Amino acid sequence: MHERGKLVRCYTQNIDGIEESEGLMIGGKTGQVCQLHGDIHTLRCDYCNTILQYTLEWTEMLLEGEAPECPDCTTKCNPPPL
Repeated sequence: MHERGKLVRCYTQNIDGIEESEGLMIGGKTGQVCQLHGDIHTLRCDYCNTILQYTLEWTEMLLEGEAPECPDCTTKCNPPPL
């Protein structure tokens, strides 16, 4: 559909970025793809909603059960337990 110019919008639950690798525009008003659950390349701060690119250091922290600090609001990128 994209190659024929017929794709208006694609809603996806894929998080692997396959649509972007195929040249589809992601998000925004002119984007063709709406990612319903985000992707594996970014991390969103639950406090200030800043979207950040994953780093190797952050990946290691998350694998150890720790949340990295958000550089924009200097709180953890996940809410505290209730």
